[in-house]
Amino acid sequence: MTNLLSTNLFGAVSDNLDNQNFDKDNTTDRYIQIQYFATNGNWPNKSLPVKLGDFAFTTSTNLQETQLNITDVDLAPGYTLEAAPIEIYKQNWTLDVDGNGTISALSDGIIIMRYLFGNFPGDA
Repeated sequence: MTNLLSTNLFGAVSDNLDNQNFDKDNTTDRYIQIQYFATNGNWPNKSLPVKLGDFAFTTSTNLQETQLNITDVDLAPGYTLEAAPIEIYKQNWTLDVDGNGTISALSDGIIIMRYLFGNFPGDA
C-alpha cells in the first residue's frame, strides 16, 4: 500500500484471514483492514469522493480470475461507501496494442514507435 490517506488514520493497517466472511463472498479468504476515526464530524476534511490509497497485490501463478471486494464495517452516520467489486484476471502480454486481435507492424508497430518517440505526451 502506498499513498495511503493519513487523515485520522487509526491503528495499523493489517492483512487478515477472512474467517468471518465479512464480504459475504465464500470465494475470498483474506481482507485488509484500514481504520479511520474522527470525532469532529468532518472526516476526511476533503472533497468527496476521496482516494484512500494505491494497492498492489501479488497473485498466485495459476490465477485465472478473482474478485476484489470493497466493504465497510462501521460507517459514521451520514456517510456511505460507494465501491463496486473489482474484477482481476490474468492478462497475457501481447504486442497487440490497438486491441484488434492481430499483431501488425503497420498498426501496432507504428503506435509503439510513435509512443517511444514521445508523440503521446501525458499518456502512460
